[in-house]
Amino acid sequence: MRKLVVVLALSFAVPAPAGAPFDYMAALRKTEADLATALRSGDVDARRFALQMLATQQSMVGDTERAIESFHTAMRRGSSTPLADARGDTAEFLAAHEVRDALTAIVEEARGRQIVMINEAHHVPRDRAFATRVALELRKLGFEYLAMETLGDDAAAIARRGYPTTDERDGYYSREPVLGDFIRRAVRAGYTLVNYEHRAPEEVTDPEQRIAAREQGQAQNIIDRILAKDPRARVLVYVGHGHLTKGPYDWGGKNVPMMAERLRARTGIDPLCIDQAREDPVGPAMDAILERTRFASFVLRKRGAGHPYSGIAAVDMFVYHRPVQLVHGRPHWLAMDGYRRPRKIPAKLLPAEERRLVQAFFANEGADAVPVDQVLVTAGEEPPVLMLPRGRFRYATQD
Repeated sequence: MRKLVVVLALSFAVPAPAGAPFDYMAALRKTEADLATALRSGDVDARRFALQMLATQQSMVGDTERAIESFHTAMRRGSSTPLADARGDTAEFLAAHEVRDALTAIVEEARGRQIVMINEAHHVPRDRAFATRVALELRKLGFEYLAMETLGDDAAAIARRGYPTTDERDGYYSREPVLGDFIRRAVRAGYTLVNYEHRAPEEVTDPEQRIAAREQGQAQNIIDRILAKDPRARVLVYVGHGHLTKGPYDWGGKNVPMMAERLRARTGIDPLCIDQAREDPVGPAMDAILERTRFASFVLRKRGAGHPYSGIAAVDMFVYHRPVQLVHGRPHWLAMDGYRRPRKIPAKLLPAEERRLVQAFFANEGADAVPVDQVLVTAGEEPPVLMLPRGRFRYATQD
């Protein structure tokens, strides 16, 4: 299938700087083909892996809700939280908990902390949108370092440039527009970016040992690259899924401590760990809370002793998000509290047949920059909008 790239400047003509754009559509088609192959083979593990990879690529091209469906078909995310586990009398559960705005509560809890960790599910850009808001608020409290699992070896190059590119050296997940803009805005806010990822050596083949080596290496990288040089550094660590778990972690019946626990053991610093990557809970308690509050994201503070925001020692807080509502074909959370606003796709960029990826870039960034936003458009269907912040943009398309 041919690829068409169209460049159009907004406001006035701004030529796209030289660079090699990443082919998102080719990556999407490959994962779709891989899934078809796995389905024909009947291999359950291959099917599960193919669906996970497809979910990631769907999230990259703005197909966020289908990405969640694909991942859910492959496997469920963890769902156990106080709200997800709420059973019995809803009124009694609500009486035992205070519903609080998540961002406000996080800022309050972070004031006296040196390290804060927040996670994401890699196929859910909504998590990145919320984490961006957390990062910007923590910067106001004096947090200086942003350690991100996705970053490549030369995070300083991103800071010098001012934005991430789609080159894998800037990070695999960084290619997704919401995460790319998270990085862009963090640099503008004055954060020092730090890569902390660690891969086990190839000669380590035992799965348990590989996980242990990765978790230990991640913790050590944060120590070596930040705390050894700046012992009082205030650090926001952005992780995937369970790396922020403190205390024992059951992996296949064995205790394999995660990165957060290893970092705590090595430094004596107890990180504030915020989990937002669980399955969205459903049920009477959630319904009642959504009727009573307008918070876009919230936490539950248990009245009484114990771990007030989580009920367990493994993490400090669970963040819950309102169910997604589509507005002009895009998820409501993409507005990001007014940072992004809807903009119609120019008619000349709409596909005459099949589907097309429509992309928006900041006009002064290279052609290999991560798009500010992009979305799949299907011929004959009502086109979605682009969700863009203030600025000047150029458009491109991929078929």
